[in-house]
Amino acid sequence: MEIGKTQNYLVNALRNLPSDNALSEVRHHLLQAMRKMEHVSKKRMRKGNQQPQTNQWQYIPNYGMASPQQAARVIENLDQMISQEKAKLENIVQDRQDKDKKPIDKKSTDYDMIVDWTNNHK
Repeated sequence: MEIGKTQNYLVNALRNLPSDNALSEVRHHLLQAMRKMEHVSKKRMRKGNQQPQTNQWQYIPNYGMASPQQAARVIENLDQMISQEKAKLENIVQDRQDKDKKPIDKKSTDYDMIVDWTNNHK
């Protein structure tokens, strides 16, 4: 909700409040709320005038502040690097799946495997 609408509600509440002495505390709290709202709106206006528009710049870790164009280039480069790494991982997974699908050699007995191992390690 906007501050202006809230201030209007508070003004209307003060206008519609009966002028009863028992309601003086309520009137005090409404006036206090209005003062606080004015203070906040003035503070926001001062901050808005003092702060440079840094929302055009973005902070990139290990790179610092960057303009939107620089940030877009950095993000594009990171996306390319990520896609390259994904392709490498997919190749590794595919190679492992291909190795798993190869038929097992006929040398399935322990004796044949031991003979084969000794022949390779001479």
